[in-house]
Amino acid sequence: MPAMPAEAAAHGAPVRQYINGKITGVLLEGMKIVAKEQPKDPLRVLGEFLLQRSKEIEGTGSS
Repeated sequence: MPAMPAEAAAHGAPVRQYINGKITGVLLEGMKIVAKEQPKDPLRVLGEFLLQRSKEIEGTGSS
C-alpha cells in the first residue's frame, strides 16, 4: 500500500486550494487513525475525530 502524503499540495484552482488548506490535512490525519485502529464503526470514529479537531482549530464559539 502506498504511503499517504503528509499534507496536501498548495496549488490548483481556488476551490482545490480551499479544500487542501482547510480540510485535506485534517481529513488525512483522521483517515490514518481509522486505518491504523480499524474500528468496527469507522465513520463514527472519523466523524468524532473531525468534530473534535474542528473545535480545536476553529474554537467552540465560532458559528
